[in-house]
Amino acid sequence: MTKEGDTYHQHDFQEHLPAFQLPADLAEFLQGEEYACVTAASNQGTVHVIKAHRAGIAGMGDRVPLRVSHAVYEHHLAPVIRTVVKLYDQPERPLALETFINVAEADQRTDFAALGDQAALHLLFYDEDLT
Repeated sequence: MTKEGDTYHQHDFQEHLPAFQLPADLAEFLQGEEYACVTAASNQGTVHVIKAHRAGIAGMGDRVPLRVSHAVYEHHLAPVIRTVVKLYDQPERPLALETFINVAEADQRTDFAALGDQAALHLLFYDEDLT
């Protein structure tokens, strides 16, 4: 179902991807963040790397409704795409995360464009220890 740039999905957390090795620079960035969501290229296409508390990750069931929305913002250097991912494991308190794509950066633009060709939205969860 689609509504003004929003996409609604039912995510099956039983679908597992092959191991994704966090690049050193991404792991270093994530260490300093309590919560984070970034896009990254992988051998399975573009993935959303999500860092959250272990208890929150463990509390999610196998199937979780989620909402993905995109908005374009003008910036004096280049447009920026804001993506918000909301996971409704607790419908009254969804986990909401955002990431930004700078369309002037070729690798970011390519990763974002690849999402449109993928059959699935890949979410990779990491806890405080990045495990």
